[in-house]
Amino acid sequence: MSAPVCPAGPGQSRDFVASTFGELAGDVLDGAPAALAARERRIRTLRSEVRLREAERYGWASLAGILLGLPLGEITTMALGDEMLVARAGPADPLPVPLCPDPDPVEVKIKGTDVAAVDPTDPAGYELVELAGQIASGSAAVTAGGRELAAGAVASALGTRLSKSANHG
Repeated sequence: MSAPVCPAGPGQSRDFVASTFGELAGDVLDGAPAALAARERRIRTLRSEVRLREAERYGWASLAGILLGLPLGEITTMALGDEMLVARAGPADPLPVPLCPDPDPVEVKIKGTDVAAVDPTDPAGYELVELAGQIASGSAAVTAGGRELAAGAVASALGTRLSKSANHG
């Protein structure tokens, strides 16, 4: 599946998570209204500044962080780059480095014009929320890097990676 555009609003985010990963995962978002509101503000600010790929990366990473129970301060200060994809959580981190391929956005010229359109979606950022969504849905194991791993080990490693990103290393 290609990565969808990240939902920004709290209701949209909850609906997306519940329809993609199940009601149990959606219920996790019900306990984080302040984090969801702060997340929406930052996504909308980035989008208004036409920093679309950064908005997507932050949106997916912050949604993953909320699903994993990260504190509000870490959700609001999460980095916009690839730190969580390339930095190990520690020596016991079972996740691959990089977590997944991180392709540059695709740019296409609109035929007959001088206009170029850029696909802002973020497949690598979406991978973060796919892992967190599986964990929040109660899965005992998740697949990362082609390997089946214990959900608890992935939750710990992914949570640490996201926390490090929020604390900027």
